[in-house]
Amino acid sequence: MKARTIFSVPILTLLLVAVVISTRAQTSSPRPLKPQIGARTPSPQTKLKQYLADLQNTPENTALREKIIKLVQTMKPAPALPQEAQDELAKGSDSVKQATQPETTRDALAHFERAALLAPWWPDAYSNLASIQEKLEKLDDARASLSLYLLASPNATDAETVRNKIAALDPEERLKRSVAEVNSAPNDPAAREKVIRLAQTMKSPPAIPEEAREHYVMAAAFVEKAKDSNGFERAIEQYKAALLAAPWWADAYKKLAIAQKAADHYDDAIASLNLYLLTQPADSRDAQDEIYKLKADKQASAEDEARKQREEQQRQRQAAEEARAKAERARLESVEGRWCYLLFGTLQASGGGLMVIRPEAGGGWTIDYPNWSALYAYNIRHSGRSIAFTRMIRGADPSLNTAYLDLSLSSDGSELIGTIRTGNGTEPVTFVRQ
Repeated sequence: MKARTIFSVPILTLLLVAVVISTRAQTSSPRPLKPQIGARTPSPQTKLKQYLADLQNTPENTALREKIIKLVQTMKPAPALPQEAQDELAKGSDSVKQATQPETTRDALAHFERAALLAPWWPDAYSNLASIQEKLEKLDDARASLSLYLLASPNATDAETVRNKIAALDPEERLKRSVAEVNSAPNDPAAREKVIRLAQTMKSPPAIPEEAREHYVMAAAFVEKAKDSNGFERAIEQYKAALLAAPWWADAYKKLAIAQKAADHYDDAIASLNLYLLTQPADSRDAQDEIYKLKADKQASAEDEARKQREEQQRQRQAAEEARAKAERARLESVEGRWCYLLFGTLQASGGGLMVIRPEAGGGWTIDYPNWSALYAYNIRHSGRSIAFTRMIRGADPSLNTAYLDLSLSSDGSELIGTIRTGNGTEPVTFVRQ
């Protein structure tokens, strides 16, 4: 009895272990799936309907549009164009014809977008949409629409032209062309604005060329060393060179404005800050306030300049008056001038009554009689405010037609007063300055 009991326990244990191992093995091994009876692949029409419903919620989903186009290309017959899509395209075309204002252009865009949403496999919708997007400078969108046009119409007659346009609308290529336009017209703000806006639409900001950085660093060095306006002028030229290579560079516009302000080029500084403001709209408050300060500086500088000009004009007038007074004093201190004979209170300009006394280059003096060429003077002796000379008529008897004049300036220099001696005696004589 004991022997049977001892051997029955191990046998029972082995049987239990075997059952557990068998159960685990059955649980861990995969079972083949039985095919579901009655399951069916969705028809192309069903897929298209689902895709269109999804696209209404995510119209920007380009990948979904591509799936729709490829699906429709497999469908025989192709799905009919919705009448609503055709109506939207017609409305968009009408808006383009009347697009004299930005509002009508945006209306055309909305109609074409609606047409491409209602019939996303329709090439004409993408072609028209790309055209209006390009006109509105939505160039990345236009590029995407043209790509969808080629996908929807791979055998289009204008396929090569469209591919070239897609390449031309590449952001890097557009940037190169726009930079070239700036270099052709560096003073045209519209060309610079175009580059700035283009750079802002790019997924990654364009890299600053090494050439631009070289000029930028040189400009900063000139600013640091500048002691006068010439130093800032050199910096300005270098900043401008940097901005020809990288016309979208915000910091360069800001530093250029600072240098222009230091050189008192206020209008140029304001223009540079406006371009900086375009590159950094988030900094608009500080930049706009700086523009206001520049306008105040410009006004103050203009007022100072006007005051200096008035003072200079006053100084010049005063100097001119002093020069005239000095010249007049010198004239009145000299016997040089035109003199008219005064007889019984009446000026006698005819005949020998008018004489002109003038110094010669060699240091002597000459006396002319404009109204009587036969009369001449010689043996002229000048000393300060006095002059004496002999006068006679050419060809006449010297004993009868010779006179000796000895004249001196009056105290105010307006008259020559003295004597005239002839064969008939000596008489007083007066000449009045003309």
